[in-house]
Amino acid sequence: MEAREQRDYGGATEHASKLFSTNDTAHLADEFIKQKMRWSKYSVKALAFAITMFLTYLGSASALFSNGNMVFKICIGAFFIAYATLSIMMPPKMGSALVYLSCFLLVLVLYLLLVSFNKYYGYAILPVPLPIIAALLQHKLLSGPTGQQRINSEGDLQNVDIEVSDQAHDNGEEDEEHFDCTFELSAETVNCGGLITVFFGNYMVGPVSAVGLFFFYTTALGLYLMMVTTVRTAVLKPHARYLAILLKVLRVIMLITALIHGVRR
Repeated sequence: MEAREQRDYGGATEHASKLFSTNDTAHLADEFIKQKMRWSKYSVKALAFAITMFLTYLGSASALFSNGNMVFKICIGAFFIAYATLSIMMPPKMGSALVYLSCFLLVLVLYLLLVSFNKYYGYAILPVPLPIIAALLQHKLLSGPTGQQRINSEGDLQNVDIEVSDQAHDNGEEDEEHFDCTFELSAETVNCGGLITVFFGNYMVGPVSAVGLFFFYTTALGLYLMMVTTVRTAVLKPHARYLAILLKVLRVIMLITALIHGVRR
């Protein structure tokens, strides 16, 4: 009797293991399809911004004859190579790395263009690494040792697993929607910033102004959030909600600053 119960329990365990393995495989395949779609959307938005930066560079005499002229060309060329690799090949193991690289290159291109307007804008780069540093510190603090609750009854353990799984699924859907909205907000900010540089970039040439600084920080944060909401790694995700709020605040401040600056001129 006892041996039969053990065989039945072993068979049920093996069946459950196969079922979970099948579900995991299907889940991973579904996640990869979603990831490829995010890579594709990111590539389109990033390409549009890179084109506006390049057009501004061609139309700006200060950029053409600046000290960072060659570095700008190298960065924009490297971005187009990364873009082509990501959008055409979509390598599974390198996709996220290419997103990281392209985001870094676009921020650097934006920075070099801003510095070409006035060399003292060079100090604007100092606060840029702060979001990444904050994300790493937050991840380190939250990933400390945690206690685990032991459940003796197998039936209770199964019920708890089901409840946790359902709750995680609901939370995951909410996070997906939130990150999708944050991506659209960031992409809109970045592309608007690119258009502003095309039509009004020459007005930034001259003394350092609050408009130029807020423009750089707003656009750079938009690029960073585009990257975070595309890759969605565990390290960078927790603080994305707060940075999305900060992005909205920066947009309002930049608009007010630009209006004040325009009235004074």
